[in-house]
Amino acid sequence: WARYRSASCDPVSAADIHVNGYTHLAYSFAKVGADLLIAPWEASDVAEYAAFNDLKNSNSGLKTLIAIGGWSHNDPGEL
Repeated sequence: WARYRSASCDPVSAADIHVNGYTHLAYSFAKVGADLLIAPWEASDVAEYAAFNDLKNSNSGLKTLIAIGGWSHNDPGEL
């Protein structure tokens, strides 16, 4: 959600993360679609997933994960 901050509140993208010293980073969030498959929260997230995984190029021991769900993803709705 850090990328949605206003310019005065330091928005953050994957390219802004300094990966030295980290072993694991989690991207927030993806969702479970009506078809019960993992899907991007927003269509623009697909490019962010790639940029986030590319952080491993700077730290070969880094593991990247994706968090599924989130605060507003607590009602399954209709399937």
